[in-house]
Amino acid sequence: MYLFRSVLFFLLCNTLISAKQPEGRAPAKEIKVPDSINYTVHNYRKEKVLRANQIGLAYLKDRKQEKLPVVIFIHGGGWSKGDKDQMAYLALNYAKAGFVGVTISYRLLSEAHYPAQVQDAKEALRFIKSLAKDHPIDINRIGVCGYSAGAHLALLIALSEGEAWYDSGKYGSFDSRVRCAVGISSPIDFNTRIKEQKGKLKILTDEQQKDSTLVHKCSPLNFMSKDQVPILLFHGDKDALVPAYHYKNFAKKAKSLGINNLELNINPQGDHTYFFRESKKLQPIMMNFFKKQLM
Repeated sequence: MYLFRSVLFFLLCNTLISAKQPEGRAPAKEIKVPDSINYTVHNYRKEKVLRANQIGLAYLKDRKQEKLPVVIFIHGGGWSKGDKDQMAYLALNYAKAGFVGVTISYRLLSEAHYPAQVQDAKEALRFIKSLAKDHPIDINRIGVCGYSAGAHLALLIALSEGEAWYDSGKYGSFDSRVRCAVGISSPIDFNTRIKEQKGKLKILTDEQQKDSTLVHKCSPLNFMSKDQVPILLFHGDKDALVPAYHYKNFAKKAKSLGINNLELNINPQGDHTYFFRESKKLQPIMMNFFKKQLM
């Protein structure tokens, strides 16, 4: 019942679903934490927009292992809406399953121009690694998962290590590498998006649009390599917001590069939010992927 209410809350609040919701950060929500879970909120950057730079960290109070694998969840919302609280239920569920579950916020487009969103997500990851001395975090067993805009950030975390444009320079004693990634309804190929929709890229300013190099760097597709980490993609073929060519072009390039650790879970009739309506069937698939890669 708790999971059902949490998923329903996510579908109601996620800003890519409701066109009526105004731009900006979603209001803070009270997180109902089970007695068995330790849940704490931390700021990875001390600035005026504090909630933009928060993480929620969850793990079992009574655990057998000193260090646990970590799964980080990144909310969607078109890079312009949402908040970490939307994914807190997943962090708690993974904590129950023996992971450290983390949900992160990042500055929205109204708070900072792109690539601040990617920089924040990577900085949050390095900050999480820095907490290992005080929390049961295994810095060598970390996976990342995102929905929609959050999936774009998750895939860039997984694929663009070493790209200076996405490095904030903070927590430099740690890298932002992960062991695996999951993308749900993932924006992957912005070059095709611009061509097919004959428009500009929402995440870039008018000035940035003129720089083809920056446009190129926005697409996770352009950071693919033969030795990339395992990735699982969930996508619906009837997704009108993030059309199917995103995952198809990713899979096509993976084949051309000889990548054999890409997994696809495709729903022929699925729309942008199908994953959450079918969570009873799909959540175990995602959980098993993370267990296989991290445990």
